[in-house]
Amino acid sequence: IESTASQPALLPSPFRSRPAVITSDLYRHFIYTTPKEAKQTLKTFANEANLAQHNAFLLESIMLKNAIINHESDPFGIRASDSNGMKFWSNTMFDAMKFNDIKANSMTQLFGFDGSVNDVFVLGGVLGASTEKVKEDGDDAYKTKGKSIGIYTKSEIASTKLDLGVLYTDAKRKTQNGATIASFYSNDHIKSKEKALNAYANLALTSFNTENFSLNPYVGASYLRIKTDSTSQNVGIFKMDIDEKTRNLGIFSLGLNPSIPFSLGSTKMKFEADLAYNRLVGDTKPTIGVNVANAGYLELEGKEVKNLGTASLGIKANVYKNVNLGLAYTGAFAKDVRSNSVNAKFEILF
Repeated sequence: IESTASQPALLPSPFRSRPAVITSDLYRHFIYTTPKEAKQTLKTFANEANLAQHNAFLLESIMLKNAIINHESDPFGIRASDSNGMKFWSNTMFDAMKFNDIKANSMTQLFGFDGSVNDVFVLGGVLGASTEKVKEDGDDAYKTKGKSIGIYTKSEIASTKLDLGVLYTDAKRKTQNGATIASFYSNDHIKSKEKALNAYANLALTSFNTENFSLNPYVGASYLRIKTDSTSQNVGIFKMDIDEKTRNLGIFSLGLNPSIPFSLGSTKMKFEADLAYNRLVGDTKPTIGVNVANAGYLELEGKEVKNLGTASLGIKANVYKNVNLGLAYTGAFAKDVRSNSVNAKFEILF
């Protein structure tokens, strides 16, 4: 930006002004760095792995919500003669995500239980644990461990099915790859917390369902709030502060949840699918602020997640009396964002 009478020239960089840069210790040390040190310094300032981790956490929150909604209380009518029974279920998810050159892998274990309050109303709760690793240039960059707790309800009235729920996740995240500023390097693992609150409502139409086929078109809406602690790190003589911005998002979904029951010998089975378009509004880009050595403040944005497609295809089987097993593929797709996961499901009614 060119200078004016009242405004000094600004560099196309994280710093406020040219005078502030050329008189700073950061500038004096940076001009004497090796090419490798300069590259690592710019990588530290860019925070690409940090921003990608925020989007990975966002996708995991959405997929957790979908897993709860897609859980059926009694998929094979085992409990038809005893509507007061309880059900325990679990869903183990292995997920691989990609954000351009940044990759993330996660494993999530979800445990749930529910019971019928009356003929049309089911009340349940969930507990979850997850671990996630983000890699940049093949090296570990972030490691996150989270715990989730939530409640949900499912009700069927006339030709509609309504899902309501609230899910809270509390995660601990830690840097893995250190930081470089000029000729200085820090291998400190900086710790912070990341929290998510997800409240959702999903309404499906069941009037198209028959004994041989279910279609279940649905609309959904959810509110997702993600808050991450800000961090501070000393790298040699420099201090780097990272201001993590809170994200508030609305997610509106339109989809189909078809299923086809069939038998393999004496074993009851069901093919299940879930295809949806999701529109995200609000803070669709992760945003952070970076301040290095008080030389200036830079606001960085990550990849936008705005139009998200989700797909799930799987098979569930009633393997023994009141025991069901399932296996499914789940994917999420947006511009510059990909997620593919395998889900293993277990259910027992008692």
